Amino acid sequence: MKQSDFPERFAKPIADSASAGNLATIPATQATAGDGTASVSLGFPPETFIGRSAGGVPPRGQDMNGFLHRLSAVLQAYQAGMIGQYDATFASGIGGYPAGAVVAGATPGTFWVSTAENNMTIPGANGAAWQNLFANYLPLAGGKLQGSLAIGNAYSFDGAGGYSMLYRLSSVASDGVLDVYSNVGGTRVNVARISADGSIAIFGGGHFSENGQQVATQSWASGQFATPSWVSSQFATSAWVSGQFATSSWVNGTFERAGVCLTLSNYNNDFATNDDRIINLPYGNMMQCFSVDNVSSGRITFPVAFSAAPQSILVQAVTGGVISHYHCVWEPDAAGFTLNLYGSYNAIYVEAKGKK
Repeated sequence: MKQSDFPERFAKPIADSASAGNLATIPATQATAGDGTASVSLGFPPETFIGRSAGGVPPRGQDMNGFLHRLSAVLQAYQAGMIGQYDATFASGIGGYPAGAVVAGATPGTFWVSTAENNMTIPGANGAAWQNLFANYLPLAGGKLQGSLAIGNAYSFDGAGGYSMLYRLSSVASDGVLDVYSNVGGTRVNVARISADGSIAIFGGGHFSENGQQVATQSWASGQFATPSWVSSQFATSAWVSGQFATSSWVNGTFERAGVCLTLSNYNNDFATNDDRIINLPYGNMMQCFSVDNVSSGRITFPVAFSAAPQSILVQAVTGGVISHYHCVWEPDAAGFTLNLYGSYNAIYVEAKGKK
């Protein structure tokens, strides 16, 4: 079948110009049983199929005009390209719209597709079993593409990872992944290219700019900076440098020889400690700084025993933030000393120096 085979359209429904008396509005059911009037439920009723001599009633011409007018009006609407809106009364009469049925929306250009059989829900309502006819199509503005978009056999766009990506399948490093063309004066000109190897080329008289500043080209930079021969003529030669600075033999003869400075092992032996209360000093000496809380008279033990009785012991007794001067240190030995206090104190602070 061809488009030219389309039958003649109804410019007007049948009996459109008939007088009111010759055009009946067909009711859903016969108003008066047996009177011969047609209805949607019976069509032409049984009495119109019985001869008049046997008590029948002839069919009415106005009913025939009514049927033809109604049917041709529907055909005219479809021939005009119309799609009807959702009709709740019609939906109730047919038990709901079938799945796949299409109705027009209240806004011109919108259409709804039924997603369920026997669908009595209202298009656009919350939870309704209808979806926009163009739900799976990308709009001209404001749309969101899920997945990648293939362009021909070579290119694809993808938004995976949170940013836009352009792919081109290529095994040649110089192949252009993205080419930018201008059409100034009606001439199509390639002005820039990003190649598969990551290089960026700008053709013609264009240039790179960063924050309004033009980025220098290789040829410009070569003309502005010194050549290797100029550098060689301006700066010192290796012979001049050797004549001006000290040789290794002079340094060795002038400064301390290896072994004169303190070795790491000697340093660790003299100063290293694992306790922040202990301070190791040169010549085998050691200082201990520590505190004891809630103390009264009695024996005080050093954190680490000296090798002999310490050379000096300083004690401060503190209570209520006040330093007491009434205390006595006696019987010192390598492990500790005896403290005689006049009362009890929040803490004492001790500094003792002696041999490790």
